[in-house]
Amino acid sequence: MLELWGHSDFSFIKGDVRDPATVGQATSGCYGVAHLAAIVGDPACRAEPDLARSTNLDGGKLLYEAANKAGCERFVFASTCSNYGKMADPESFVTEESDLSPLSIYAETKVAFEKFLLGQPRRNSCIPTCLRFSTVYGLSPRIRFDLTVNEFTREVALGKKLVIFGEQFWRP
Repeated sequence: MLELWGHSDFSFIKGDVRDPATVGQATSGCYGVAHLAAIVGDPACRAEPDLARSTNLDGGKLLYEAANKAGCERFVFASTCSNYGKMADPESFVTEESDLSPLSIYAETKVAFEKFLLGQPRRNSCIPTCLRFSTVYGLSPRIRFDLTVNEFTREVALGKKLVIFGEQFWRP
């Protein structure tokens, strides 16, 4: 990603997705937006529920509305497979048509924003796409130890007892 810093079409704007001035500046003249800003994961959202709702839902709405106002043509939202919650049939697979049943503040905010996006008038210039990512794990420059798979790996590597809550939890 560092190679982008020298590109003539690249600019870096540090700001808060809930700040109208920053969001307006960031969306001005853009073709599309890849919305990645969020308070991520159940532990972080549980620790700061008001901040999570404000950032993940209100900030997302502000970003989409600014992108639409600026004439952006595409809006890609990084959602989550946590939206599905606990499946009625743990042996089945989910699709985009499967019921959404969020079990956490994190998933609730993602579902609410998806519904907001997909409920936008088709006359808007900004066409939304929601991507429901699954959990991935492995080495990275900044390992996320607050994600379930990495929490499990850390606990085992430190010789601690692995505690798994929920008899029917399944992770993609």
